[in-house]
Amino acid sequence: MINVFSRDEIIEYGYRPDEYYISILPTGGPQGAPIFEQAPNVLTLIFDDVEEDCVKTKLPHSYGLRYAKAFTIEQAKQTAAFLKGLPNKFVLNIHCVHGVSRSAAMAAAINNSKNTEAGNKRVYKLMTEQLYGIS
Repeated sequence: MINVFSRDEIIEYGYRPDEYYISILPTGGPQGAPIFEQAPNVLTLIFDDVEEDCVKTKLPHSYGLRYAKAFTIEQAKQTAAFLKGLPNKFVLNIHCVHGVSRSAAMAAAINNSKNTEAGNKRVYKLMTEQLYGIS
């Protein structure tokens, strides 16, 4: 089972040692503070909700310009390796700041969903390539 959460929702849900987590954090701002301690059942990824590396000028939680980092092929490979290590039956909790773009795309890719409109297109594309060889 895969659950998708916002940052606030996953904090409320809490950490459960028998479940697995993909924690997606932005590269800066107060929302980028880690939620979970390092553990074998937690994968923390740090990237922004952008399709390519860029300078962001409109930021909801900070001021001024900031360099935004996109999801990388290396992160997709790291995520695929984490997923391949999960047991046959598992609960996977994925979160990002709002729970609608990066985490939704990650869940859609893991489920091999044909809904390519679910969230961040780069996350979806790189993850489906890594997990299923689909480009």
